[in-house]
Amino acid sequence: MLQSRPMKNQFFKPGTFVIFFTLIALMTGIGVQLATLVLYFVKHLQVTDGQAYGITAVFEAIRYLTGVLGGYLGGRLLKHMHASWVGIAFIIIGLLGLASQQLQLIYLGLACSSLGYGLVLPNVFYVLGQLYPLHDERRDSMYTIAYTSMNIGAFMGLGVLGYFSHYVGFSLTYLLAAGVLVICLVLMIVARHYLVFAQEQVSRRQYQKAGMILAATILIIYLLNQFAHSNVAMLEILIIPAILVIMLIAYQQRLMAAKQKLMLLALLLVFSMVFWILYNMQYMAITLFMDRNVDRHLFGVLIPAQAMVAFNPIYMLVIGPLLSVFWLWLRKRGTPWGAPTKFALALMFISIGFLLLALGIYCVDANGLVNIAWLLGFFLLLSLGEMTLSPTGFALVGELADQKWQSLLLGVWQLSLGCGGAFAGGISQLTSMPHSLEPRLTNPSYQHLFVWIAIMGIVAATIVFSLRGIYRRYTLGQATAVSNRA
Repeated sequence: MLQSRPMKNQFFKPGTFVIFFTLIALMTGIGVQLATLVLYFVKHLQVTDGQAYGITAVFEAIRYLTGVLGGYLGGRLLKHMHASWVGIAFIIIGLLGLASQQLQLIYLGLACSSLGYGLVLPNVFYVLGQLYPLHDERRDSMYTIAYTSMNIGAFMGLGVLGYFSHYVGFSLTYLLAAGVLVICLVLMIVARHYLVFAQEQVSRRQYQKAGMILAATILIIYLLNQFAHSNVAMLEILIIPAILVIMLIAYQQRLMAAKQKLMLLALLLVFSMVFWILYNMQYMAITLFMDRNVDRHLFGVLIPAQAMVAFNPIYMLVIGPLLSVFWLWLRKRGTPWGAPTKFALALMFISIGFLLLALGIYCVDANGLVNIAWLLGFFLLLSLGEMTLSPTGFALVGELADQKWQSLLLGVWQLSLGCGGAFAGGISQLTSMPHSLEPRLTNPSYQHLFVWIAIMGIVAATIVFSLRGIYRRYTLGQATAVSNRA
Protein backbone atom coordinates (compact mmCIF):
# COMPACT_ATOMS: atom_id res chain seq x y z
CA MET A 1 0.00 0.00 0.00
CA LEU A 2 1.15 3.51 -0.73
CA GLN A 3 1.81 5.53 2.38
CA SER A 4 2.69 9.18 2.74
CA ARG A 5 5.17 10.45 5.26
CA PRO A 6 3.59 10.87 8.67
CA MET A 7 1.90 14.24 8.83
CA LYS A 8 -0.45 14.72 11.76
CA ASN A 9 -3.36 17.12 11.94
CA GLN A 10 -2.81 18.52 8.46
CA PHE A 11 -5.66 19.01 6.00
CA PHE A 12 -3.34 18.41 3.02
CA LYS A 13 -0.71 15.70 2.89
CA PRO A 14 2.43 16.44 0.82
CA GLY A 15 1.66 13.67 -1.64
CA THR A 16 -1.63 15.37 -2.43
CA PHE A 17 0.10 18.30 -4.09
CA VAL A 18 2.09 15.96 -6.35
CA ILE A 19 -1.21 14.45 -7.47
CA PHE A 20 -2.83 17.85 -7.99
CA PHE A 21 0.03 19.08 -10.20
CA THR A 22 -0.01 15.86 -12.23
CA LEU A 23 -3.73 16.32 -12.91
CA ILE A 24 -3.17 19.93 -13.99
CA ALA A 25 -0.50 18.92 -16.52
CA LEU A 26 -2.48 15.91 -17.70
CA MET A 27 -5.53 17.98 -18.56
CA THR A 28 -3.44 20.68 -20.21
CA GLY A 29 -2.23 18.11 -22.72
CA ILE A 30 -5.59 16.42 -23.19
CA GLY A 31 -7.61 19.64 -23.08
CA VAL A 32 -5.83 21.24 -26.02
CA GLN A 33 -6.63 18.16 -28.10
CA LEU A 34 -10.30 18.20 -27.12
CA ALA A 35 -10.57 21.91 -27.94
CA THR A 36 -8.96 21.69 -31.36
CA LEU A 37 -9.48 18.22 -32.88
CA VAL A 38 -12.77 18.84 -34.72
CA LEU A 39 -11.60 22.19 -36.09
CA TYR A 40 -8.11 20.82 -36.86
CA PHE A 41 -9.58 18.09 -39.05
CA VAL A 42 -12.35 20.16 -40.65
CA LYS A 43 -10.44 23.39 -41.32
CA HIS A 44 -6.81 22.30 -41.61
CA LEU A 45 -7.05 18.73 -42.94
CA GLN A 46 -10.24 19.38 -44.94
CA VAL A 47 -12.28 16.36 -43.84
CA THR A 48 -16.09 16.27 -43.59
CA ASP A 49 -18.01 17.08 -40.42
CA GLY A 50 -18.96 13.43 -40.00
CA GLN A 51 -15.38 12.22 -40.30
CA ALA A 52 -14.17 14.82 -37.81
CA TYR A 53 -16.91 13.83 -35.35
CA GLY A 54 -15.96 10.18 -35.77
CA ILE A 55 -12.25 10.75 -35.13
CA THR A 56 -12.96 12.93 -32.10
CA ALA A 57 -15.49 10.42 -30.76
CA VAL A 58 -12.99 7.56 -31.05
CA PHE A 59 -10.33 9.63 -29.25
CA GLU A 60 -12.78 10.64 -26.53
CA ALA A 61 -14.04 7.07 -26.11
CA ILE A 62 -10.67 5.34 -26.20
CA ARG A 63 -9.02 7.67 -23.69
CA TYR A 64 -11.56 6.46 -21.13
CA LEU A 65 -11.83 2.86 -22.28
CA THR A 66 -8.08 2.41 -21.81
CA GLY A 67 -8.64 3.27 -18.15
CA VAL A 68 -9.51 -0.42 -17.64
CA LEU A 69 -6.09 -1.41 -18.98
CA GLY A 70 -4.48 1.38 -16.95
CA GLY A 71 -6.14 0.12 -13.80
CA TYR A 72 -5.01 -3.44 -14.51
CA LEU A 73 -1.41 -2.48 -15.24
CA GLY A 74 -1.31 -0.18 -12.22
CA GLY A 75 -2.51 -2.94 -9.93
CA ARG A 76 -0.58 -5.87 -11.43
CA LEU A 77 2.47 -4.99 -13.55
CA LEU A 78 3.71 -1.41 -13.68
CA LYS A 79 2.23 -0.42 -10.32
CA HIS A 80 0.38 2.82 -9.84
CA MET A 81 2.87 5.67 -10.10
CA HIS A 82 5.07 3.85 -12.61
CA ALA A 83 2.01 3.48 -14.85
CA SER A 84 1.38 7.21 -14.44
CA TRP A 85 4.92 8.06 -15.55
CA VAL A 86 4.58 5.88 -18.65
CA GLY A 87 1.19 7.46 -19.39
CA ILE A 88 2.58 11.00 -19.30
CA ALA A 89 5.37 9.93 -21.68
CA PHE A 90 2.80 8.53 -24.13
CA ILE A 91 0.83 11.78 -24.16
CA ILE A 92 4.03 13.70 -24.95
CA ILE A 93 4.63 11.38 -27.92
CA GLY A 94 1.01 11.84 -28.97
CA LEU A 95 1.26 15.62 -29.05
CA LEU A 96 4.41 15.42 -31.14
CA GLY A 97 2.53 13.22 -33.61
CA LEU A 98 -0.29 15.76 -33.86
CA ALA A 99 2.22 18.55 -34.45
CA SER A 100 3.70 16.69 -37.42
CA GLN A 101 0.64 17.41 -39.64
CA GLN A 102 1.16 13.99 -41.27
CA LEU A 103 -2.10 12.05 -41.19
CA GLN A 104 -0.63 8.65 -40.25
CA LEU A 105 1.49 10.19 -37.49
CA ILE A 106 -1.59 12.06 -36.29
CA TYR A 107 -3.50 8.77 -36.01
CA LEU A 108 -0.56 7.26 -34.13
CA GLY A 109 -0.34 10.33 -31.91
CA LEU A 110 -4.02 10.10 -31.02
CA ALA A 111 -3.51 6.43 -30.12
CA CYS A 112 -0.61 7.31 -27.80
CA SER A 113 -2.47 10.22 -26.17
CA SER A 114 -5.64 8.25 -25.50
CA LEU A 115 -3.68 5.32 -24.05
CA GLY A 116 -1.58 7.68 -21.92
CA TYR A 117 -4.68 9.22 -20.37
CA GLY A 118 -6.01 5.77 -19.47
CA LEU A 119 -2.73 4.93 -17.76
CA VAL A 120 -2.57 8.10 -15.69
CA LEU A 121 -6.04 8.88 -14.38
CA PRO A 122 -7.20 5.69 -12.58
CA ASN A 123 -3.81 5.20 -10.95
CA VAL A 124 -3.50 8.78 -9.74
CA PHE A 125 -6.98 8.64 -8.22
CA TYR A 126 -6.15 5.30 -6.61
CA VAL A 127 -3.15 6.87 -4.90
CA LEU A 128 -5.33 9.74 -3.71
CA GLY A 129 -7.76 7.23 -2.21
CA GLN A 130 -4.92 5.61 -0.30
CA LEU A 131 -3.84 8.94 1.14
CA TYR A 132 -7.37 9.60 2.43
CA PRO A 133 -9.11 6.40 3.62
CA LEU A 134 -12.84 5.81 3.26
CA HIS A 135 -13.91 7.23 6.63
CA ASP A 136 -11.59 10.25 6.55
CA GLU A 137 -13.85 13.34 6.60
CA ARG A 138 -11.45 15.06 4.18
CA ARG A 139 -11.98 12.40 1.49
CA ASP A 140 -14.88 14.03 -0.40
CA SER A 141 -13.13 17.39 -0.29
CA MET A 142 -9.88 15.92 -1.64
CA TYR A 143 -11.66 14.30 -4.57
CA THR A 144 -13.44 17.57 -5.30
CA ILE A 145 -10.20 19.59 -5.13
CA ALA A 146 -8.46 17.00 -7.32
CA TYR A 147 -11.21 17.44 -9.88
CA THR A 148 -10.80 21.19 -9.60
CA SER A 149 -7.09 20.71 -10.34
CA MET A 150 -8.06 18.89 -13.49
CA ASN A 151 -10.10 21.91 -14.47
CA ILE A 152 -7.16 24.25 -13.94
CA GLY A 153 -5.35 22.10 -16.47
CA ALA A 154 -8.42 21.98 -18.69
CA PHE A 155 -8.54 25.78 -18.68
CA MET A 156 -4.89 25.88 -19.69
CA GLY A 157 -5.50 23.44 -22.53
CA LEU A 158 -8.97 24.48 -23.67
CA GLY A 159 -8.74 28.19 -23.02
CA VAL A 160 -5.16 29.44 -23.09
CA LEU A 161 -3.76 27.01 -25.65
CA GLY A 162 -7.08 26.83 -27.53
CA TYR A 163 -7.06 30.62 -27.92
CA PHE A 164 -3.36 30.50 -28.80
CA SER A 165 -3.97 27.98 -31.59
CA HIS A 166 -6.28 30.41 -33.38
CA TYR A 167 -3.39 32.83 -33.91
CA VAL A 168 -0.19 30.75 -34.14
CA GLY A 169 -1.53 27.52 -35.63
CA PHE A 170 -2.14 24.02 -34.35
CA SER A 171 1.37 22.55 -34.60
CA LEU A 172 3.11 25.09 -32.36
CA THR A 173 0.28 24.82 -29.86
CA TYR A 174 0.70 21.03 -29.61
CA LEU A 175 4.46 21.47 -29.12
CA LEU A 176 3.86 23.89 -26.24
CA ALA A 177 1.50 21.40 -24.58
CA ALA A 178 4.14 18.68 -24.96
CA GLY A 179 6.63 20.96 -23.20
CA VAL A 180 4.30 21.32 -20.21
CA LEU A 181 4.05 17.54 -19.89
CA VAL A 182 7.83 17.13 -20.09
CA ILE A 183 8.14 19.45 -17.08
CA CYS A 184 5.43 17.45 -15.31
CA LEU A 185 7.21 14.13 -15.90
CA VAL A 186 10.48 15.48 -14.52
CA LEU A 187 8.79 16.90 -11.42
CA MET A 188 6.83 13.68 -10.79
CA ILE A 189 10.06 11.72 -10.68
CA VAL A 190 11.96 14.31 -8.62
CA ALA A 191 9.10 14.68 -6.10
CA ARG A 192 8.51 10.94 -5.66
CA HIS A 193 10.09 11.07 -2.18
CA TYR A 194 6.79 12.52 -0.86
CA LEU A 195 5.37 9.01 -1.24
CA VAL A 196 6.93 5.78 0.03
CA PHE A 197 6.63 3.09 -2.63
CA ALA A 198 7.15 0.18 -0.25
CA GLN A 199 5.52 -2.34 -2.62
CA GLU A 200 5.95 -0.58 -5.94
CA GLN A 201 9.22 -1.97 -7.21
CA VAL A 202 8.88 -3.01 -10.87
CA SER A 203 11.13 -5.70 -12.36
CA ARG A 204 12.53 -5.71 -15.87
CA ARG A 205 10.31 -8.69 -16.71
CA GLN A 206 7.23 -6.77 -15.61
CA TYR A 207 8.24 -3.83 -17.79
CA GLN A 208 8.77 -6.15 -20.76
CA LYS A 209 5.37 -7.79 -20.34
CA ALA A 210 3.67 -4.42 -19.92
CA GLY A 211 5.54 -3.11 -22.97
CA MET A 212 4.15 -5.87 -25.19
CA ILE A 213 0.61 -5.21 -23.95
CA LEU A 214 0.96 -1.47 -24.55
CA ALA A 215 2.45 -1.94 -28.04
CA ALA A 216 -0.44 -4.20 -29.05
CA THR A 217 -2.95 -1.72 -27.63
CA ILE A 218 -1.44 1.20 -29.58
CA LEU A 219 -1.66 -0.83 -32.79
CA ILE A 220 -5.35 -1.60 -32.19
CA ILE A 221 -6.19 2.03 -31.42
CA TYR A 222 -4.24 3.17 -34.49
CA LEU A 223 -6.34 0.89 -36.68
CA LEU A 224 -9.54 2.17 -35.03
CA ASN A 225 -8.48 5.72 -35.88
CA GLN A 226 -7.99 4.73 -39.51
CA PHE A 227 -11.68 3.83 -39.80
CA ALA A 228 -13.09 6.06 -37.06
CA HIS A 229 -16.23 7.04 -38.95
CA SER A 230 -17.50 3.44 -39.00
CA ASN A 231 -16.14 2.36 -35.60
CA VAL A 232 -18.19 4.71 -33.42
CA ALA A 233 -21.13 2.27 -33.22
CA MET A 234 -18.82 -0.53 -32.09
CA LEU A 235 -17.47 1.61 -29.25
CA GLU A 236 -20.98 2.56 -28.12
CA ILE A 237 -21.85 -1.01 -27.11
CA LEU A 238 -18.79 -1.35 -24.85
CA ILE A 239 -20.97 -0.26 -21.93
CA ILE A 240 -22.17 -3.88 -21.95
CA PRO A 241 -18.79 -5.47 -21.11
CA ALA A 242 -18.26 -2.72 -18.53
CA ILE A 243 -21.40 -3.85 -16.73
CA LEU A 244 -20.41 -7.51 -17.16
CA VAL A 245 -17.03 -6.89 -15.51
CA ILE A 246 -18.75 -5.44 -12.45
CA MET A 247 -21.29 -8.29 -12.36
CA LEU A 248 -18.49 -10.86 -12.61
CA ILE A 249 -16.71 -9.30 -9.65
CA ALA A 250 -20.04 -9.23 -7.78
CA TYR A 251 -20.52 -12.95 -8.50
CA GLN A 252 -17.18 -13.69 -6.81
CA GLN A 253 -18.22 -11.98 -3.58
CA ARG A 254 -19.23 -14.25 -0.71
CA LEU A 255 -21.37 -11.75 1.18
CA MET A 256 -24.74 -10.74 -0.25
CA ALA A 257 -24.19 -7.15 0.91
CA ALA A 258 -21.02 -6.93 -1.23
CA LYS A 259 -22.89 -8.35 -4.24
CA GLN A 260 -25.68 -5.79 -3.85
CA LYS A 261 -23.27 -2.87 -3.63
CA LEU A 262 -21.59 -3.88 -6.88
CA MET A 263 -24.93 -4.38 -8.64
CA LEU A 264 -25.88 -0.87 -7.56
CA LEU A 265 -22.56 0.38 -8.97
CA ALA A 266 -23.37 -1.25 -12.33
CA LEU A 267 -26.80 0.42 -12.39
CA LEU A 268 -25.43 3.86 -11.61
CA LEU A 269 -22.80 3.34 -14.32
CA VAL A 270 -25.58 3.46 -16.92
CA PHE A 271 -26.90 6.81 -15.69
CA SER A 272 -23.36 8.16 -15.55
CA MET A 273 -23.04 7.27 -19.24
CA VAL A 274 -26.21 9.24 -20.07
CA PHE A 275 -24.73 12.33 -18.46
CA TRP A 276 -21.47 11.96 -20.39
CA ILE A 277 -23.33 11.61 -23.68
CA LEU A 278 -24.79 15.07 -23.11
CA TYR A 279 -21.51 16.44 -21.76
CA ASN A 280 -19.31 15.32 -24.66
CA MET A 281 -21.49 17.07 -27.23
CA GLN A 282 -19.52 20.24 -26.41
CA TYR A 283 -16.41 18.84 -28.14
CA MET A 284 -18.28 17.75 -31.28
CA ALA A 285 -21.58 19.14 -32.62
CA ILE A 286 -21.55 22.12 -30.26
CA THR A 287 -18.01 23.08 -31.32
CA LEU A 288 -19.04 23.47 -34.96
CA PHE A 289 -22.33 25.04 -33.86
CA MET A 290 -20.33 27.71 -32.00
CA ASP A 291 -17.96 28.16 -34.95
CA ARG A 292 -20.73 28.66 -37.53
CA ASN A 293 -23.95 29.66 -35.75
CA VAL A 294 -22.94 31.78 -32.74
CA ASP A 295 -21.93 35.43 -32.48
CA ARG A 296 -18.83 34.86 -30.33
CA HIS A 297 -18.08 38.50 -29.51
CA LEU A 298 -17.87 39.14 -25.77
CA PHE A 299 -17.37 42.78 -24.78
CA GLY A 300 -16.18 43.43 -28.32
CA VAL A 301 -13.58 40.64 -28.33
CA LEU A 302 -13.98 37.68 -30.69
CA ILE A 303 -13.50 34.39 -28.86
CA PRO A 304 -12.33 31.50 -31.10
CA ALA A 305 -14.68 28.51 -31.15
CA GLN A 306 -11.95 26.23 -29.80
CA ALA A 307 -11.56 28.51 -26.78
CA MET A 308 -15.29 28.76 -26.03
CA VAL A 309 -15.25 25.41 -24.21
CA ALA A 310 -12.85 26.97 -21.70
CA PHE A 311 -15.87 28.54 -20.00
CA ASN A 312 -16.49 25.07 -18.58
CA PRO A 313 -13.26 24.91 -16.50
CA ILE A 314 -13.55 28.62 -15.63
CA TYR A 315 -16.91 27.96 -14.01
CA MET A 316 -15.53 24.80 -12.42
CA LEU A 317 -12.73 26.70 -10.71
CA VAL A 318 -15.39 28.78 -8.95
CA ILE A 319 -17.86 25.99 -8.30
CA GLY A 320 -15.34 23.36 -7.13
CA PRO A 321 -14.20 24.96 -3.85
CA LEU A 322 -17.78 25.98 -3.00
CA LEU A 323 -19.10 22.46 -3.53
CA SER A 324 -16.16 21.02 -1.58
CA VAL A 325 -17.15 23.12 1.42
CA PHE A 326 -20.84 22.28 0.91
CA TRP A 327 -20.28 18.49 0.83
CA LEU A 328 -18.09 18.71 3.93
CA TRP A 329 -20.77 20.74 5.71
CA LEU A 330 -23.44 18.15 4.85
CA ARG A 331 -21.25 15.31 6.06
CA LYS A 332 -20.52 17.02 9.38
CA ARG A 333 -24.26 17.58 9.86
CA GLY A 334 -24.80 13.87 9.29
CA THR A 335 -26.99 14.50 6.23
CA PRO A 336 -24.84 13.84 3.14
CA TRP A 337 -26.64 13.54 -0.18
CA GLY A 338 -26.60 10.12 -1.71
CA ALA A 339 -25.21 9.36 -5.17
CA PRO A 340 -28.67 9.02 -6.85
CA THR A 341 -29.62 12.52 -5.70
CA LYS A 342 -26.39 13.99 -7.04
CA PHE A 343 -26.71 12.09 -10.32
CA ALA A 344 -30.29 13.30 -10.81
CA LEU A 345 -29.33 16.88 -10.03
CA ALA A 346 -26.42 16.74 -12.50
CA LEU A 347 -28.67 15.39 -15.27
CA MET A 348 -31.25 18.11 -14.65
CA PHE A 349 -28.60 20.84 -14.79
CA ILE A 350 -27.21 19.76 -18.16
CA SER A 351 -30.67 19.09 -19.63
CA ILE A 352 -31.79 22.61 -18.79
CA GLY A 353 -28.57 23.82 -20.44
CA PHE A 354 -29.57 22.20 -23.72
CA LEU A 355 -33.02 23.75 -23.45
CA LEU A 356 -31.29 27.12 -23.14
CA LEU A 357 -29.47 26.50 -26.42
CA ALA A 358 -32.74 25.57 -28.13
CA LEU A 359 -34.34 28.76 -26.78
CA GLY A 360 -31.34 30.78 -27.97
CA ILE A 361 -31.98 29.62 -31.53
CA TYR A 362 -35.44 31.18 -31.30
CA CYS A 363 -33.76 34.52 -30.52
CA VAL A 364 -31.15 34.75 -33.30
CA ASP A 365 -30.04 38.08 -34.79
CA ALA A 366 -30.58 39.26 -38.37
CA ASN A 367 -27.74 37.02 -39.57
CA GLY A 368 -29.15 33.95 -37.90
CA LEU A 369 -26.47 33.95 -35.18
CA VAL A 370 -27.15 32.97 -31.56
CA ASN A 371 -26.06 35.43 -28.88
CA ILE A 372 -23.06 34.29 -26.85
CA ALA A 373 -25.00 34.80 -23.60
CA TRP A 374 -26.98 31.61 -24.27
CA LEU A 375 -23.71 29.68 -24.51
CA LEU A 376 -22.46 31.19 -21.25
CA GLY A 377 -25.62 29.95 -19.55
CA PHE A 378 -25.23 26.52 -21.13
CA PHE A 379 -21.65 26.12 -19.91
CA LEU A 380 -22.60 27.24 -16.40
CA LEU A 381 -25.26 24.53 -16.13
CA LEU A 382 -22.99 21.95 -17.75
CA SER A 383 -20.27 22.77 -15.20
CA LEU A 384 -22.68 22.51 -12.27
CA GLY A 385 -23.68 19.08 -13.51
CA GLU A 386 -20.13 17.90 -14.03
CA MET A 387 -18.93 19.07 -10.63
CA THR A 388 -21.90 17.38 -8.96
CA LEU A 389 -21.59 14.01 -10.70
CA SER A 390 -17.97 13.32 -11.58
CA PRO A 391 -16.24 13.44 -8.16
CA THR A 392 -19.20 11.52 -6.78
CA GLY A 393 -18.61 8.75 -9.31
CA PHE A 394 -14.94 8.33 -8.44
CA ALA A 395 -15.68 8.38 -4.70
CA LEU A 396 -18.54 5.91 -5.22
CA VAL A 397 -16.13 3.22 -6.41
CA GLY A 398 -14.21 3.50 -3.13
CA GLU A 399 -17.48 3.33 -1.20
CA LEU A 400 -19.02 0.32 -2.92
CA ALA A 401 -16.03 -1.84 -3.91
CA ASP A 402 -13.48 -3.82 -1.93
CA GLN A 403 -10.04 -2.21 -1.90
CA LYS A 404 -8.36 -4.92 -4.01
CA TRP A 405 -10.81 -4.21 -6.88
CA GLN A 406 -10.82 -0.43 -6.67
CA SER A 407 -8.04 0.29 -9.18
CA LEU A 408 -9.66 -1.93 -11.82
CA LEU A 409 -13.15 -0.59 -11.13
CA LEU A 410 -11.96 3.01 -11.36
CA GLY A 411 -10.91 2.09 -14.88
CA VAL A 412 -14.22 0.33 -15.53
CA TRP A 413 -16.09 3.40 -14.26
CA GLN A 414 -14.35 5.43 -16.93
CA LEU A 415 -16.00 3.21 -19.54
CA SER A 416 -19.21 5.17 -18.92
CA LEU A 417 -17.34 8.33 -19.94
CA GLY A 418 -15.87 6.61 -22.98
CA CYS A 419 -19.17 5.19 -24.16
CA GLY A 420 -20.70 8.61 -23.59
CA GLY A 421 -18.08 10.09 -25.91
CA ALA A 422 -18.81 7.46 -28.57
CA PHE A 423 -22.56 8.05 -28.39
CA ALA A 424 -21.98 11.82 -28.55
CA GLY A 425 -20.02 11.33 -31.76
CA GLY A 426 -22.80 9.23 -33.26
CA ILE A 427 -25.44 11.78 -32.31
CA SER A 428 -23.30 14.65 -33.61
CA GLN A 429 -23.07 12.95 -36.99
CA LEU A 430 -26.82 13.58 -37.35
CA THR A 431 -25.99 17.28 -37.73
CA SER A 432 -23.29 16.82 -40.39
CA MET A 433 -23.83 19.32 -43.19
CA PRO A 434 -21.92 21.22 -45.90
CA HIS A 435 -19.66 23.97 -44.55
CA SER A 436 -21.16 26.59 -46.86
CA LEU A 437 -24.73 26.55 -45.52
CA GLU A 438 -25.93 29.71 -43.77
CA PRO A 439 -26.86 29.61 -40.06
CA ARG A 440 -30.56 30.18 -40.81
CA LEU A 441 -30.61 26.92 -42.77
CA THR A 442 -28.79 24.83 -40.12
CA ASN A 443 -30.36 26.27 -36.94
CA PRO A 444 -33.51 24.08 -37.12
CA SER A 445 -31.42 20.88 -37.19
CA TYR A 446 -29.45 21.95 -34.13
CA GLN A 447 -32.58 23.07 -32.29
CA HIS A 448 -34.34 19.75 -32.89
CA LEU A 449 -31.29 17.87 -31.62
CA PHE A 450 -30.93 19.99 -28.47
CA VAL A 451 -34.58 19.53 -27.48
CA TRP A 452 -34.46 15.75 -27.80
CA ILE A 453 -31.20 15.56 -25.87
CA ALA A 454 -32.77 17.58 -23.05
CA ILE A 455 -35.77 15.25 -22.92
CA MET A 456 -33.45 12.23 -22.67
CA GLY A 457 -31.60 13.83 -19.75
CA ILE A 458 -34.76 14.76 -17.85
CA VAL A 459 -36.16 11.23 -18.16
CA ALA A 460 -32.87 9.74 -16.91
CA ALA A 461 -32.79 12.20 -13.98
CA THR A 462 -36.28 11.16 -12.92
CA ILE A 463 -35.43 7.46 -12.97
CA VAL A 464 -32.13 7.74 -11.08
CA PHE A 465 -33.73 9.96 -8.43
CA SER A 466 -36.15 7.13 -7.68
CA LEU A 467 -33.21 4.90 -6.68
CA ARG A 468 -32.51 6.80 -3.44
CA GLY A 469 -34.18 4.19 -1.24
CA ILE A 470 -32.25 1.32 -2.82
CA TYR A 471 -29.02 3.26 -2.40
CA ARG A 472 -29.63 3.87 1.32
CA ARG A 473 -30.59 0.25 1.92
CA TYR A 474 -27.54 -1.19 0.14
CA THR A 475 -24.89 1.24 1.37
CA LEU A 476 -25.95 2.73 4.67
CA GLY A 477 -28.14 0.20 6.42
CA GLN A 478 -31.28 0.89 8.36
CA ALA A 479 -29.44 2.39 11.31
CA THR A 480 -28.29 5.37 9.26
CA ALA A 481 -30.95 5.48 6.57
CA VAL A 482 -33.01 8.23 8.15
CA SER A 483 -30.10 10.59 8.79
CA ASN A 484 -28.74 10.16 5.27
CA ARG A 485 -31.86 10.88 3.26
CA ALA A 486 -31.26 13.27 0.40
